[in-house]
Amino acid sequence: MAILTKPSGATLAAQRGARSLLFRLLDAHDRLGHLLAAHLEPVFNLAARIWMGKIFLDSGLARVTNWKSQEFLFGQEYKLGLFDPKLWAIVTTTCEIVLPVLLFIGLFTRLPALGLLVMTAVIHFAVGYANEDYLAPYHYVWMLAFGYLLIRGGGPISVDGLIARWRRRAAA
Repeated sequence: MAILTKPSGATLAAQRGARSLLFRLLDAHDRLGHLLAAHLEPVFNLAARIWMGKIFLDSGLARVTNWKSQEFLFGQEYKLGLFDPKLWAIVTTTCEIVLPVLLFIGLFTRLPALGLLVMTAVIHFAVGYANEDYLAPYHYVWMLAFGYLLIRGGGPISVDGLIARWRRRAAA
């Protein structure tokens, strides 16, 4: 048989004290998150743009310097179909050069992030399906980085951020 008793005043005070401590810890955690977001996220955003842009710009420049092999790669190695391999080579090389430059400066950041996210997904899922050499686990990290840039945009250390500040000042 269980006996139900009312908690004592000391027990209630201890419960309130523990809950109060938990709430203070959660508030401190929240303040730290806001501080990190305000001061470190812009640097993280810039680093993500430069890191991801460099990967694709290097690839695009390598394609330009070794252009003769591109038709073979797109016709035989990548096996994308749909379009002429020469057209695929031109489109992807152009994207690999133009989109990273937009990422570097942070101009229309979401557009190059989306383009390079789609390009990475095609490399991993379509090309990787036809040729297992292109199934690299780091593609998931790339897609996450591009997803972050797609969601957050260029941040304050970008041309997008500069334009946003100008527009706020003009509206004020």
